[in-house]
Amino acid sequence: MKKTIAGFLVAGVILAGIPGNTTAQTTVNQSRPAAVDGIVEVMSTNGSVQVIGWGKQEVVVEGVLGKKTERLVFEGDGYRTRVRVPEGNRDAEPSHLKIHVPAGSQVEVATSGADIEISRATGMLYLQSVTGDIRVQGSPREIDARSVQGEIEISVSQTRVKANSTGGRITLKETSGEADLSTVSGNLVVEGGKYRRGRFTTVSGDVR
Repeated sequence: MKKTIAGFLVAGVILAGIPGNTTAQTTVNQSRPAAVDGIVEVMSTNGSVQVIGWGKQEVVVEGVLGKKTERLVFEGDGYRTRVRVPEGNRDAEPSHLKIHVPAGSQVEVATSGADIEISRATGMLYLQSVTGDIRVQGSPREIDARSVQGEIEISVSQTRVKANSTGGRITLKETSGEADLSTVSGNLVVEGGKYRRGRFTTVSGDVR
């Protein structure tokens, strides 16, 4: 995982951005041009992050910032786009974001307690959460998903999947390609699918 994303999970980020109302929910609807094969980096704390691939050369962020959330950071240079909900107020309520990205983008999402959902993306995915769940559908080129206590559920085709969890369950549903799954105490569940290569390991969890 990128150092910038790993650092967010440990220390949080405080960046300048778009001012928000700290006493009430704030609705967001922002867009920026983006390359078809660029990088989209998303960081959030609690709530949910939904990323949807599409055919347009732009990133669109919609949703609601929770009460007491200081601001939304939405910036980029045409190739790399950053969407962040800074961890500046521990009393902030959950934020819920829906983000449309060019389908071929490399998507990097890091959260602490927010759930992550990805669909229609065809590029590489780097996903990391502490307690939030991770769910992926579609045909991304490659997935690297990691969670500490959240569950990981993947249903993709012709994809290289690497998933790691400490205590959360990992489930593959009708997936095809290559799979490398590992947990410490979480269970591994594989439901259907065809694999050219597979490795499934756990320390104390069950494998089914």
